[in-house]
Amino acid sequence: MTFGDRIRATLAYFDIFDQPLTGVELYRLLWTGEAETRTAFFLSLEREVASGSIESAAGYYFLPNRGSLVRVRARSVRILEKKMKIAERTMKRLRLIPFLEAVMVTNTIALGAPRPGSDIDLCLITRPGRLWTVRLLLILILDLRRQRPTPGRTADKICPCFFIADDRLSLERVADETPDIYLLYWLCHLTPLYDPRGVLDRVQAANQWVGEFVPRGLRPYRRSTRRRVADAGWRKFARRVCERVGRGAVGDAVETLARRLQAARVSRTYGSLAALPDTRVVLDEHMLKFHKNDRRVF
Repeated sequence: MTFGDRIRATLAYFDIFDQPLTGVELYRLLWTGEAETRTAFFLSLEREVASGSIESAAGYYFLPNRGSLVRVRARSVRILEKKMKIAERTMKRLRLIPFLEAVMVTNTIALGAPRPGSDIDLCLITRPGRLWTVRLLLILILDLRRQRPTPGRTADKICPCFFIADDRLSLERVADETPDIYLLYWLCHLTPLYDPRGVLDRVQAANQWVGEFVPRGLRPYRRSTRRRVADAGWRKFARRVCERVGRGAVGDAVETLARRLQAARVSRTYGSLAALPDTRVVLDEHMLKFHKNDRRVF
């Protein structure tokens, strides 16, 4: 691919989400980006603008005749701020759950392109052997607060659709195809909502295969103090007590019970999809993935 091809390919992907990119974002997220320097990249980028193969306005780059996306992104900032505040308030309750290592915001929220009626997708990382326990406690909290999506009511609801045990953080095994463009950019945009132990760094280390397609996509992520959901005080103490009690045989028994309590409903809803050879739904000891409407192939 030429430089212009790679630029247009990158912008075309984000155009699907009505998302123009800044020059810095385009440099980091460039599809199959090579080792050009930042200076060389921006010189080449401006040549593409001058040639008319792409366009630029207000610091953003986009495909020809798509200048309206700049206004769309400006509106998205307000929507994103509202949804992140909801996620942060919810996380202050969820952080009490034992064996919950980290929570990442994903999909359109992490991408910075939310819709007013969209829910808030979360990826949750747990201790090994405690996936079902964490899910049961989390679902109970969300259901008590009526925060889970229901048919016809999804706006600003919390959707915990992806659980991963922290002993197997590579997601290459669930890639739909090579390359799985959606999953690659999904990993590049994981946004930590709660990550007191720096699990995101481990996720990135386990998924270096992303660099084959988006070489600068994975980067250290440091949340501002304003956005950080801390793990301190009595909540941290309570978590530690519960985790100490839940170790070993006691915790294994609770995990077995949690899995049995959820098995019937999960089987009714996702069982047939879990049996298929694709990875829309995954139910095993390392991962619980619930995506009935998986649009990666599209």
